[in-house]
Amino acid sequence: MKLSEYMSKYDFIDEVIAKAVGCCTSSIWKIRRGRCEPKLWMAVAIEDITHGQVTVRDLLLTDVIYLQEDPIVTAEKNRVSKIIQEKENEKNEGDRYRSLSDQS
Repeated sequence: MKLSEYMSKYDFIDEVIAKAVGCCTSSIWKIRRGRCEPKLWMAVAIEDITHGQVTVRDLLLTDVIYLQEDPIVTAEKNRVSKIIQEKENEKNEGDRYRSLSDQS
């Protein structure tokens, strides 16, 4: 829930939230209107005083989404995954070979 929705729902004014958070009224005004993001300590305080109804994520101006990765990053992850898989396969083959040797 957005801070402005929470404040409307419970009929709070900026001063009340600001006092509970421990910041100035203008900060709450700006956060509520999307003019700025709160500092981390403020966001945590807001989440605490709203009992989790307004989360830290709700207070961020940019949605925290898992952005599409850059093709170069994706290619690098794929390359590293392939190397890891090859090393695991080599280890398994070595283990299998040792196991066969032990049986002889």
